[in-house]
Amino acid sequence: TSSVTTAVAGASLQPVVITADGGGVLAPGASQLVTATLVESPRTASDPLQIPEHASPVVLHGNTTQMTVNGVASFTDLSVHTARANYTLRFTTGGLTNVSITFNITAGPAAKLGVSGPASNAAAGVALPVQPVVTVTDAFGNAANFSATGALGVSLSNASVPVFGTLDQVAVGGTFNFTDLSVNKVGSYHLVFTLGSFSGNSTPFTVVPGAPFQLHVAAMPGNGASTVFNPQPRIHALDVGGNLAASEVVVTAVFVGAIASGNTTAVSVNSVATFTNLGVASSGHFRVVFTAPGTVPALSANITGVAVASKLVVTSSVTTAVAGASLQPVVITADGGGVLAPGASQLVTATLVESPRTASDPLQIPEHASPVVLHGNTTQMTVNGVASFTDLSVHTARANYTLRFTTGGLTNVSITFNITAGPAAKLGVSGPASNAAAGVALPVQPVVTVTDAFGNAANFSATGALGVSLSNASVPVFGTLDQVAVGGTFNFTDLSVNKVGSYHLVFTLGSFSGNSTPFTVVPGAPFQLHVAAMPGNGASTVFNPQPRIHALDVGGNLAASEVVVTAVFVGAIASGNTTAVSVNSVATFTNLGVASSGHFRVVFTAPGTVPALSANITGVAVASKLVVTSSVTTA
Repeated sequence: TSSVTTAVAGASLQPVVITADGGGVLAPGASQLVTATLVESPRTASDPLQIPEHASPVVLHGNTTQMTVNGVASFTDLSVHTARANYTLRFTTGGLTNVSITFNITAGPAAKLGVSGPASNAAAGVALPVQPVVTVTDAFGNAANFSATGALGVSLSNASVPVFGTLDQVAVGGTFNFTDLSVNKVGSYHLVFTLGSFSGNSTPFTVVPGAPFQLHVAAMPGNGASTVFNPQPRIHALDVGGNLAASEVVVTAVFVGAIASGNTTAVSVNSVATFTNLGVASSGHFRVVFTAPGTVPALSANITGVAVASKLVVTSSVTTAVAGASLQPVVITADGGGVLAPGASQLVTATLVESPRTASDPLQIPEHASPVVLHGNTTQMTVNGVASFTDLSVHTARANYTLRFTTGGLTNVSITFNITAGPAAKLGVSGPASNAAAGVALPVQPVVTVTDAFGNAANFSATGALGVSLSNASVPVFGTLDQVAVGGTFNFTDLSVNKVGSYHLVFTLGSFSGNSTPFTVVPGAPFQLHVAAMPGNGASTVFNPQPRIHALDVGGNLAASEVVVTAVFVGAIASGNTTAVSVNSVATFTNLGVASSGHFRVVFTAPGTVPALSANITGVAVASKLVVTSSVTTA
């Protein structure tokens, strides 16, 4: 019988309910327990009175049950704190038909600031994932009909930590909407908002470390002469708020104006990267830039490095030199940047390394087949960091030599150079090195080259005839002796010596001369037969003296192997043994004779040789049988 259609949040609704007959007339009777319940209309996003802190079901405050007295139940303290439209207040009792009334709740006068968000944690220096919304509300948190003036104060529960972002927001209908508030320092906080006499706090939240954003040099590398810094650099990986970052990084040290030594990378542990053996290998003033992917680099202070010898450097050398000429390299002890770093004297040793030889190497000749020697004093002590080699030389002309310099604790250094032949000075002779058979072409034919004093083929155009002879001048050399030089070199193809013996070849060209290596001419294979003792004339059937046959090689020397000699009679009949086996290339017959008279000759043969022919021999008839010279066949 009594109700409101609109009430202010928190104000008493004071509805009166009666028990009535069907016509609505009061019908007192036994007391009834009447219960009041509140029903909300469905919420929508555009509900102008809905704010997040009223998300739970709305509560009907006050005494929600009353006993009827003479049919009347008066609810004196019912109220609703949440401003919304279209509430339904339903009254029920045991056996009577229920009844409902519909009404609205509006906000009361401005009384405080209501704050929603942030409820979740945030990374330092990054906008809060849930931005706060601040509204001027009545005492129950409903958005009040209030025109906010003045600046809204924004701070943290820890007043020493600032809030970043666009703080100067303009209220729209009493509401301030923030979009980019952030906190840089790690910790637990709540936001505090003030507007005149009104204030309000957000729900608590925690700021945690963010992703690596920038590097910071927490411990600078130390100066000094040592190649390793003391102290070693210590680098912090920080988030955008300057806190130690939430994840690890790989820090690289980049030297500006110097050369690094040691390990130039360090992996952070708990966002702190400490180098272990980083140092400088050069002298002078420099700085170090520390970098990590995706972060702002950090720069060290100025550092002064003192030159410390770490390697050898060649400051003077040649790329090409004549055989036997002094190379005169100069080597210094230097820091990593190649700057002279004097110090205690060092013993520097020079060694020679040849490039692999090939058959086409234009400077290689056989007499230089052994490893090439580095001549001169191959060790020098440094004086004020300088080692001067004054008499080093190489005698063999070749390309791509490497001269390597080494010392105890420093990095070695090498230079590459060529050695060329000097002026023509003599004849260089290769071959023959092996023995040869008499009368047969030497198995290794000589090659004669005009060379410098060290045996390198000289750049020389040979003119005139090349003299060829043996160390025993009475023994001739056979073959094509008139060779034409090609590029200062004479190539022989068919030289031979007929007489057994030991010799060396002698070559002359103008004022130049040269000898081959010694060699021996040995007997060759049987080539021809020679009658050393002729068979004697006479009537005897056995020759006296007996024939003696020599088996000779092509040069006329007793041959190297034995033969079987056969006597073939021409114009007579042989008697006795017609074959003889040579001993030491001499075959002597023992009972060879003739069994007929008259003039004849004997041919001596052996397989694979030129036969030998005896002189004319006269045989005298000696009776040895009867012969019928005249007879009849019939008488």
